[in-house]
Amino acid sequence: MKIQFIVDSNKSITFAYRIGSRSLDIIVEDEGGIIKSVFTPFILRHREVDIKNKFINFYEFSGEDKPQTNNGTGTSFIHAYMDEVNYYLGDNGLAVHMVKKKN
Repeated sequence: MKIQFIVDSNKSITFAYRIGSRSLDIIVEDEGGIIKSVFTPFILRHREVDIKNKFINFYEFSGEDKPQTNNGTGTSFIHAYMDEVNYYLGDNGLAVHMVKKKN
Protein backbone atom coordinates (compact mmCIF):
# COMPACT_ATOMS: atom_id res chain seq x y z
CA MET A 1 0.00 0.00 0.00
CA LYS A 2 1.25 3.49 -0.82
CA ILE A 3 0.18 6.69 0.97
CA GLN A 4 1.26 10.24 0.18
CA PHE A 5 1.39 13.02 2.80
CA ILE A 6 1.68 16.73 2.11
CA VAL A 7 3.63 18.40 4.92
CA ASP A 8 4.72 21.46 2.98
CA SER A 9 2.53 22.66 0.14
CA ASN A 10 5.56 22.45 -2.16
CA LYS A 11 6.78 19.01 -0.99
CA SER A 12 5.34 15.61 -0.21
CA ILE A 13 6.29 12.49 1.71
CA THR A 14 5.50 9.07 0.25
CA PHE A 15 4.95 6.16 2.62
CA ALA A 16 4.68 2.61 1.30
CA TYR A 17 4.44 -0.62 3.20
CA ARG A 18 4.06 -4.35 2.65
CA ILE A 19 3.08 -6.85 5.28
CA GLY A 20 4.52 -10.21 4.33
CA SER A 21 4.51 -13.58 6.03
CA ARG A 22 8.05 -13.04 7.34
CA SER A 23 8.47 -9.27 7.59
CA LEU A 24 7.02 -5.79 7.50
CA ASP A 25 8.69 -3.59 4.88
CA ILE A 26 8.30 0.19 5.07
CA ILE A 27 9.64 2.76 2.64
CA VAL A 28 9.49 6.49 3.35
CA GLU A 29 10.62 8.94 0.67
CA ASP A 30 10.69 12.70 0.99
CA GLU A 31 11.18 15.43 -1.57
CA GLY A 32 14.16 17.68 -1.65
CA GLY A 33 16.53 18.38 1.15
CA ILE A 34 20.20 17.57 1.18
CA ILE A 35 22.17 14.78 2.74
CA LYS A 36 24.86 16.30 4.90
CA SER A 37 28.30 14.71 4.74
CA VAL A 38 28.20 13.96 8.48
CA PHE A 39 25.08 11.79 8.02
CA THR A 40 27.09 8.83 6.64
CA PRO A 41 29.37 8.49 9.70
CA PHE A 42 26.30 9.06 11.90
CA ILE A 43 24.58 6.07 10.26
CA LEU A 44 27.71 3.93 10.46
CA ARG A 45 27.95 4.72 14.17
CA HIS A 46 24.40 3.36 14.61
CA ARG A 47 25.46 0.09 13.04
CA GLU A 48 28.37 -0.24 15.49
CA VAL A 49 26.64 0.28 18.85
CA ASP A 50 23.63 -1.00 20.76
CA ILE A 51 21.46 2.07 20.38
CA LYS A 52 18.53 0.60 22.30
CA ASN A 53 20.52 1.45 25.44
CA LYS A 54 21.52 4.97 24.39
CA PHE A 55 20.13 6.98 21.49
CA ILE A 56 22.60 9.02 19.47
CA ASN A 57 21.51 12.61 18.97
CA PHE A 58 22.43 13.82 15.47
CA TYR A 59 23.12 17.37 16.61
CA GLU A 60 25.36 16.28 19.48
CA PHE A 61 27.15 13.86 17.13
CA SER A 62 27.67 16.44 14.37
CA GLY A 63 28.25 19.51 16.53
CA GLU A 64 25.65 21.39 14.48
CA ASP A 65 23.08 23.76 15.94
CA LYS A 66 19.78 22.03 16.68
CA PRO A 67 16.70 23.57 15.06
CA GLN A 68 13.67 23.96 17.33
CA THR A 69 11.57 21.69 15.11
CA ASN A 70 13.80 18.60 15.29
CA ASN A 71 15.12 16.75 18.34
CA GLY A 72 17.75 14.75 16.41
CA THR A 73 16.76 11.25 17.59
CA GLY A 74 14.50 9.98 14.76
CA THR A 75 17.24 8.01 13.04
CA SER A 76 18.24 6.44 16.35
CA PHE A 77 14.67 5.25 16.94
CA ILE A 78 14.55 3.72 13.47
CA HIS A 79 17.83 1.85 13.97
CA ALA A 80 16.84 0.72 17.48
CA TYR A 81 13.53 -0.87 16.51
CA MET A 82 13.95 -2.06 12.92
CA ASP A 83 15.99 -5.11 11.91
CA GLU A 84 17.29 -3.61 8.67
CA VAL A 85 17.62 0.02 7.56
CA ASN A 86 18.90 1.13 4.17
CA TYR A 87 19.05 4.54 2.52
CA TYR A 88 18.64 5.25 -1.18
CA LEU A 89 18.33 8.18 -3.46
CA GLY A 90 14.74 7.89 -4.63
CA ASP A 91 12.96 9.50 -7.54
CA ASN A 92 12.19 12.64 -5.54
CA GLY A 93 14.66 12.64 -2.65
CA LEU A 94 15.99 10.43 0.11
CA ALA A 95 14.25 7.07 0.56
CA VAL A 96 14.55 4.99 3.72
CA HIS A 97 13.73 1.26 3.51
CA MET A 98 13.06 -0.33 6.90
CA VAL A 99 12.43 -4.01 7.60
CA LYS A 100 11.01 -5.53 10.77
CA LYS A 101 11.24 -9.32 10.74
CA LYS A 102 8.60 -11.46 12.38
CA ASN A 103 9.79 -13.72 15.16
